Amino acid sequence: MFDGDLRLTHWVANSMCYGVAETIDANLLIPNDEPNAAKVQCVSAIMELALRCSADSPEERMNMRDVLAALKKIKLFYLTNCRQS
Repeated sequence: MFDGDLRLTHWVANSMCYGVAETIDANLLIPNDEPNAAKVQCVSAIMELALRCSADSPEERMNMRDVLAALKKIKLFYLTNCRQS
């Protein structure tokens, strides 16, 4: 599917420049829903974390302890800013 040197990780990194809301599944966002901006921020943080975990070089990848801490931080942000009453 990808030609030349283009890889899935490069496609994701490039697509983030256009905005996460344009690249994620539209079902994740509800029109006129207030926490949409916070949801997009959470998805963006998860995508950035995934990119850091899938770096080409093993030395560039995050260790799992740091990944877990980052995921817990994203979860806390989501629970604080995105949950519906």
